[in-house]
Amino acid sequence: TMSVVALQVWLATLAACLLLAASVPLGPSTPWTGLKLKKGLRTDTQVSVPSGGKHQQYSLYVGGSELPWLKTGHVSMHSNGRKFSTGDSSLDCSDCDSSTGEDMIGKFEESACKCVANSTSDSSQTARMTTIIRNYPANGVVYFQQFFPDGVQLSKAGSDDDVATGFPSFVMPQTEDARESDGVPLGWVTFNGNMGWDIQAGKFSSTASIPGGMAGGLPLVFVDESMTGAVVFSPMTNMLSASQARVDDQIAFGVMGGARSIPAGYMVDFVAVADVGVNEAFARWGSLLRQLHGKPEERKEQDITNTMLGYYTDNGAWTYYNPEKGKSYQQTMEDVKINAVKQGIPYAYLQLDSWWYFKAEDRGVKNWTAIPEVFPDGLAKLHSTTGYGFVAHNRYWAVSTDYATSNGGAFHFEFDGNCGVPNDPKFWPFLLQQAQKWGLLVYEQDWLDYSTDHVKQLREDVFMAENWLNQMGIAANEIGMAIQYCMPYPRHVLHSVKVTPVTQIRVSDDYHPANDQWRIGITSLLAHSLGAAPFKDTFWTERKEPGNPKYKVDVGNAAKNSFFSFSGCILSI
Repeated sequence: TMSVVALQVWLATLAACLLLAASVPLGPSTPWTGLKLKKGLRTDTQVSVPSGGKHQQYSLYVGGSELPWLKTGHVSMHSNGRKFSTGDSSLDCSDCDSSTGEDMIGKFEESACKCVANSTSDSSQTARMTTIIRNYPANGVVYFQQFFPDGVQLSKAGSDDDVATGFPSFVMPQTEDARESDGVPLGWVTFNGNMGWDIQAGKFSSTASIPGGMAGGLPLVFVDESMTGAVVFSPMTNMLSASQARVDDQIAFGVMGGARSIPAGYMVDFVAVADVGVNEAFARWGSLLRQLHGKPEERKEQDITNTMLGYYTDNGAWTYYNPEKGKSYQQTMEDVKINAVKQGIPYAYLQLDSWWYFKAEDRGVKNWTAIPEVFPDGLAKLHSTTGYGFVAHNRYWAVSTDYATSNGGAFHFEFDGNCGVPNDPKFWPFLLQQAQKWGLLVYEQDWLDYSTDHVKQLREDVFMAENWLNQMGIAANEIGMAIQYCMPYPRHVLHSVKVTPVTQIRVSDDYHPANDQWRIGITSLLAHSLGAAPFKDTFWTERKEPGNPKYKVDVGNAAKNSFFSFSGCILSI
């Protein structure tokens, strides 16, 4: 059977070798319809009659396995402040039928059930949800959908990190050796935290601590003990409102737990994609999502900051909040250009980190324009003088931001505590078009995790996060500008496949001497599969930097950082 040590060795091996393939296109270039897999995914879907009512029963099998990989759990939903479940028969999913059809993925077999939760004799309090399974036996794909014809009121679960609804859900085996319950022993791997960098893995059982909720748990990958088969689970459409969480001894997928209500006609869906190994499954999964959402892979190659050398001033860099002694940042950046010409270093752009714009007392952004003491002649002059375009950092918006109508500005913002996000389609064209005039090439949206944690509307409104990032993406796309997602949770990385201008995603922590920031193999695989270039951030190429006010010596990771940076990521110095 697979040991935890074996899984750890596999993860370490992935971190060492997956990045080497990052420059190789992943996934088939042919249309999905009619593709055949060496090892496919199928479901054994049927309607059975458990005690108290009937609902869909389904098990997932991979390839020729005679034993199921995953077995059905309960369907659940929160409505009017109460949880309903097929487990206690408070949710009735008895109205089921089946059909066949064909769509962009291929030919499918469909099972659909209408679920009803009725807490009172008042029919106006009835909540409904339709659950759909589509099995594509020739394509290694299974699709799950939750549809809410009338909407759901008071749908919030116990916490934001729960799920308000649950389908599909899968029983977690009581033992790590699932054969005792006639299943295949499985391992699991998932992404957690900012950058998705906190990779978690283990054996799939009721004792497993699988992260979930707003900060992680998707995609969730299952592997067999031989590590020759893999299944990738993720949201398919509404990534920012979808979550995975543990419900009793089951893993459930559904609407994020903080959602206060679910509007009529809303849908959340999930997809499971299988192949012969982890790389292959990620490739096929990413190709499916890119095709579905129209993410052109060539867009990231058109971003020159992905293909040419740049000078970065991010955390860990010599010039991070540290211009040359007695000089402004404008003079320092001009000296970078002069030195690059002398040394023959072909920089194509500069990155401006959080030191360049106006911040409020709480460190949020007050005004996203250059501080005169930092750039006395303005960024347009620096752009003209050096010929460099810019990657420009931004963080969360302060409640005192000049742009908000509540502060005399022209645009609507949503605020909570010390943080806010714009919710106005006119804002991003204004901001990015102004920035393009002074040379902006890439808008770097940092602190995505902080905004999610501190603006409750992003966790309670199923449309808010989507509006925020989509409005940003539409404005950038209209003027040919690129976007970098920085400090994203995995849900933001998943959403990037829907936003064409997102050409790069941070896949590592900030650089600090002696940390393992070079460990980017698995996070790079995720970003690359979704059509974005994995971005590693800065690192030192010399062990000693005596003029740096923050760090003096790198204790020995310079070689590792150099190796992995040159193996397929965006390279900045």
